Amino acid sequence: MVKISIDIDVQNPHDIVKQREGKWKGWLARTLMSRKKLKNVVEKEVARKVAKGLEDKLEDELEKEGVIAQIKVDLFSNGKED
Repeated sequence: MVKISIDIDVQNPHDIVKQREGKWKGWLARTLMSRKKLKNVVEKEVARKVAKGLEDKLEDELEKEGVIAQIKVDLFSNGKED
């Protein structure tokens, strides 16, 4: 079995929350959540979206090539599975 590792290190979690949820929630996120906690939440959501996209796209592309394979994407943060 072959494994691929992808590291995600979001540099602008407050900007992402601000863009996605509006200015009010962005302000709340800045004042109520520590930067580290907010960054962790944003990175997990980004990782979930990347994992879902990889699974979907890989299955489609491998099927086109006649490859039969099981694809499982696991999410880990700091060495622990999410």
